[in-house]
Order: sequence, then structure tokens, then C-alpha cells
Amino acid sequence: MGWWSYLYSDASGERPTAITRQLLWRVAGYAKPYKFKISLMFINILITTALSMVVPLALRHLIDNVLVGDEKDYSAVNLIAAVLFLTPLLTSSVLIFQRWLNASVGEGVIYDLRRQLFEHLQRMALRFYVITKTGELMSRLNNDVVGAQRAINSTFVA
Repeated sequence: MGWWSYLYSDASGERPTAITRQLLWRVAGYAKPYKFKISLMFINILITTALSMVVPLALRHLIDNVLVGDEKDYSAVNLIAAVLFLTPLLTSSVLIFQRWLNASVGEGVIYDLRRQLFEHLQRMALRFYVITKTGELMSRLNNDVVGAQRAINSTFVA
């Protein structure tokens, strides 16, 4: 098994949970309502990757074609300067949109998870609440949901 086959154990020292296909499909089920936003995130990743190539290609064109010879093409120099100025602005805009999408998906999934967890707890028998310590229950709920939120947010960050 690879390094990805286990999640980190919690503070109680319990054995890590194995990552199985069933678990991955279950987690993917939470992302289903956000398919469109996740698709936009992947498109943004492609756009960001393409934009990261603009500066080196523009500089290559400047050095190899524009600045060669006795006659300098100053209109091309101005165009390349504009490209070099606008590329980081465009890249930043795309990254801001990507971060918004990431937060939107992550928070939406966590909201759905907490809502489902609350509904599940409402259906639990009274005996469960008598046996389980309140602090243990609150700690488990809070830590697990926060851990899931970190995992979801770090999964989609590019």
C-alpha cells in the first residue's frame, strides 16, 4: 500500500482509517451537487497553467525576433510590454475566482455534511446520549467536521 492508503489517526491514537474505493465513492457523493463548480475549477487550473507560459513565450519572442538586427520594431516591444503587464493581472483574477470556487465548494460540502450529521443525531436513541459523554461527542463532531473541511479544501487547492 502507498502513502495515500491511510488517513492520519486522531489524538486518541486510534488506528488510521484505510482509504477504500467505497470510502472514495462516498466522499465523491458529497461533491455531486457541486459538479459544475468543480468543473470550473479544473478549467481555471488549465487557464492558470496556460497563463504561466505567456511570460516566458513573450520574452522568448522579444529576444529571438524583436531585438535582433539593426531595425527595432518598437510597436512589438510595446505590445510585449503590455502583455507582460496584463498577464499577472489576469492570472491574479483567475486565481481569485478559483479560490472563491474552492471556498464555495468546500463550505457547501461541509454545510451538507453538518446538516446530514445533525439529522442523524436527531434520530439517535436517548440511550446513545445517556452512554456517550457530552464533551466526547462535541469534540468528535467538531474535530471530524473540521478535519473533513481541511481535507476538502486542500484537495481542490491548485
